[in-house]
Amino acid sequence: MEDILFKYLKGELTPAEQVELDQWLSSSANNKILFDQLNDQKWMSAELEKMEGYDAKERWNELKQRCGIGEVPIRNLFWKRIAVAASILLIIGLGSYFLFFNNKSTDDGQPTIAKQDDIIAPTVTKAMVTLSDGRKISVDSLTSLTQGDVHLSKHDGKIVYSGTSNEIVFNTLTNPRGSKVIDMTLADGSHIWLNAGSSVTYPVAFVGNERKVEIDGEAYFEVAHDANKPFYVSKGEMSVQVLGTHFNVNAYDDEQNIKVTLLEGSVKVNNKVVIKPGQQAVVSNQLQVVNVIDIDKVMAWKNNEFIFDDDNLEDIMRELSRWYNINPIFTGFSATTNYTGRINRTVPVSEVLKLFEKIGYVKFEINGNDIKVIPIK
Repeated sequence: MEDILFKYLKGELTPAEQVELDQWLSSSANNKILFDQLNDQKWMSAELEKMEGYDAKERWNELKQRCGIGEVPIRNLFWKRIAVAASILLIIGLGSYFLFFNNKSTDDGQPTIAKQDDIIAPTVTKAMVTLSDGRKISVDSLTSLTQGDVHLSKHDGKIVYSGTSNEIVFNTLTNPRGSKVIDMTLADGSHIWLNAGSSVTYPVAFVGNERKVEIDGEAYFEVAHDANKPFYVSKGEMSVQVLGTHFNVNAYDDEQNIKVTLLEGSVKVNNKVVIKPGQQAVVSNQLQVVNVIDIDKVMAWKNNEFIFDDDNLEDIMRELSRWYNINPIFTGFSATTNYTGRINRTVPVSEVLKLFEKIGYVKFEINGNDIKVIPIK
């Protein structure tokens, strides 16, 4: 959405992008309030003044280089839009940018996180393969092994199965919290990426007239097409049937719903509803199809980003907890403020938390892997 906002502020929206902007504005009252504030010169001036050491012209020069923007005449209205755009694409040497929204301004609370208490982003995989005989093998130490006629090996940090078998043998790939995303190619050529705090159980080779895997957590699938062997992904009573397609399944136990998002092809969810690319099936007590989905947000984890879009802090902290292997502790905090933002997942957790602290409302204290979320009165 930030790209659409940036183009709006430059006066370069296409008719299709204007429709997308209108849909975004109508989807949330907070979105409309934020949009109005971005067009309020007095409000924006006050916000820019809060940014320590902020130089609008210098930031604009950086943005021109980053976005490939040529020289333009500077007029009052246009400079106002430049300043707003600069605040939207605010960052900052991390190769990412952040936009936050809150419905009041406050100078209370400064970052309280000491560097020695910081928690870095995962730099290695801690994934384990549990073999059918119960043996557990660290992916980091895996070289190659054979299960019957199927060969399991690792290439460039990726797990690869090859070969065929007449016997059904199951393995489980577990990627714990605080571990880099791991990807695996199954014996049929299907590709699976597994997020932190997730696992998938699968046969080392598919036997018979169907292919079935079970997931816990989040995974992205690129399924090899085989019209004679439909591919099934299940989590409890939820099932997804595909022939060959690209889709994401978010099925963490601590989330209220299971979400199946389709990028390419078509899938049938719970043997009832067929969804199209760009749609999402939300499975809880009932099945609902959502038509307008921010695919970038859904796939942010695979693309090594955090993308928040009108999310409350409890939801955000759950996502951070899986990646950084932290334990958020809420101490009387009420999640009444929603946040929108984007940042690279390679930064330490303090870089993310300080952005929330800078807004106000909340501060954080780190003690080992415990992070207290403390409201500012």
